[in-house]
Amino acid sequence: MKKYAVLLTFALSLPFPAAAGVLVTDIGGRVAHDGQAAESVQLMAELGDGSSVTLESGAHLVAVDLNSGREYVFSAPGRYRIDKSGPRALDGGKVETVALPASKLPVVKIATGRVAQATLVMRGAQKKPTTQSVSASPLNTAVLTTTPTLLWPANSEASAIHITLLDSAGKLLLQTTVHNVNAFPLPTEAKLQAGGHYVWQARTEREGRPLAEYGGEFSVLKSAEAERLKRFQPTASAEFSRRALYAALLMEAGAKEEARKYWQELRTERPDDPALAKLAQP
Repeated sequence: MKKYAVLLTFALSLPFPAAAGVLVTDIGGRVAHDGQAAESVQLMAELGDGSSVTLESGAHLVAVDLNSGREYVFSAPGRYRIDKSGPRALDGGKVETVALPASKLPVVKIATGRVAQATLVMRGAQKKPTTQSVSASPLNTAVLTTTPTLLWPANSEASAIHITLLDSAGKLLLQTTVHNVNAFPLPTEAKLQAGGHYVWQARTEREGRPLAEYGGEFSVLKSAEAERLKRFQPTASAEFSRRALYAALLMEAGAKEEARKYWQELRTERPDDPALAKLAQP
């Protein structure tokens, strides 16, 4: 197989300062922010220090201080002020405080989409060897394991699928052929490394005639990041707020495909939530 020189350029943001305020991880009912109209607060909104929220009867709000690792549960109607030391009730309400598994978490900027982006350039070929598709996975994302599963659209006409995997330096790590599948778990023999960046390709053909090519680039999370995320991984029966927080942390770490699975699951529970509708999109 002809080798291609591969260049991966990752545009990574510099670290943000410690979070000011709290991140909304669950909301229900009518909640207003700083005297604005009711329902002006949405999921994943950041409520800054010094701001205030008003809960109408029957409303609830859960917010997380990522810097201190504390979760705040607002369940009584009334006005509340967000302070550096934590929210406090202004008219008799009560805020429950719960400790999270860790503190000093990265700032989550869902609105700005602060995730790792990548540009794939392959040189030396007569045609582009990779056709990227939203149906292919992993694609422009970070993964949590060194043995991720490659996915591409099923094609009943394909008699063979030729798979290749290269590292960011263009070194060939894996080359194999599979049949009658559209998923391939990478074996440990591929020797992916935490923190590494990779390019993969699945080239389908029928009796030697090319049909389509799929693939993309991905990275493996660094061990420390993966371990931190593991501490926040919720069970299937976990509260909405904990699953939303985990999805946000995944997204911030660049694991957008894994995050999307959680956003889509949460959206099935709240199909009318506009924030979830946006977050669950491919």
